[in-house]
Amino acid sequence: MYLPVDAVITAIFEKMDPGQTWNFKRINNFLKEHYTCDQIEVWDDLWFWGFFTQKVVEKKRVFEWNEKKYWAIKQTDKDAVIMGEIKKKAEMFLELVQ
Repeated sequence: MYLPVDAVITAIFEKMDPGQTWNFKRINNFLKEHYTCDQIEVWDDLWFWGFFTQKVVEKKRVFEWNEKKYWAIKQTDKDAVIMGEIKKKAEMFLELVQ
């Protein structure tokens, strides 16, 4: 099983370990080395949290809560309480990758 790596996930790995050149192959080799196939599936959640906590400013990825992206996805729950909880968890995620 491979993690579907895109720019969002690559940026997260680069944020956590900027000394490496991260790409699909390197990320998946790292995950295979440290996790079993059924554990790798959990890593797919990186995309969700990374998508809502990144934006591009002057061709550079900035890590912060991106409410506009949240609103842009039709299926996201727009209830203020739910959004507040997701924002809080997104901020926790940002603390982990800083």
